[in-house]
Amino acid sequence: MSDTSARNVLPASSCDHSPVRAHGSPEPTAAIKSAARSAVGRLSLPDAIRIFRNEMVDSALNNEQGSRRAAARVLGVTRPAVQHVLRHLKS
Repeated sequence: MSDTSARNVLPASSCDHSPVRAHGSPEPTAAIKSAARSAVGRLSLPDAIRIFRNEMVDSALNNEQGSRRAAARVLGVTRPAVQHVLRHLKS
């Protein structure tokens, strides 16, 4: 995965521009790769990124009992970045 795609996962101001990793593994999981392959031709890249970002934030919030600070820590972003995603969640 290139640095360009990692920057589009969350607002650039909150991202360290390193490639996205699944729990420290060097490559994304097989499920993510499979979903990406099946989305080609069905979703635009911006829509796929938006959906993925929203799902990750929603999942982190659920796992952290709604704590935006804890969700941000798990996601490796700032709390304002999580709030930004939440403000635009319906988009």
